[in-house]
Amino acid sequence: MSAPAIDVPLEASESVALGGSGTAVFFMVGEHDTSTIPTLTCQLARLIGEDDSNLVIDLSGVTFMDVSVVNLLVRTGLYLRGEARQLLLRAPSLRAQRVLDLCESVSPMGLRFVCSGQLAEPSAA
Repeated sequence: MSAPAIDVPLEASESVALGGSGTAVFFMVGEHDTSTIPTLTCQLARLIGEDDSNLVIDLSGVTFMDVSVVNLLVRTGLYLRGEARQLLLRAPSLRAQRVLDLCESVSPMGLRFVCSGQLAEPSAA
């Protein structure tokens, strides 16, 4: 399962969502902090509500994110887990990876990283 490639110029803090083939892909681009949480929350809620697919959030285009974004990712992952779905974080930029590393609670909350372009099948847990 892989999402179609896109070549769309994005402004800072803009996101694009692609659905289909059992996995929805959400591309985060630019700077994200408490000021972008309401918009991200609405975009994620709309995408999650469209179907029962798993969700991949691609963080390769993130130039800045703070702990409020990590909190949103954790809450989103927990919600999807309760729906027998999975959240995968794909290709975090170095800056995004640093924030995720500093927030050690990410892995125990069930968020997983996948290599760019390869989506893991949901676990049976």
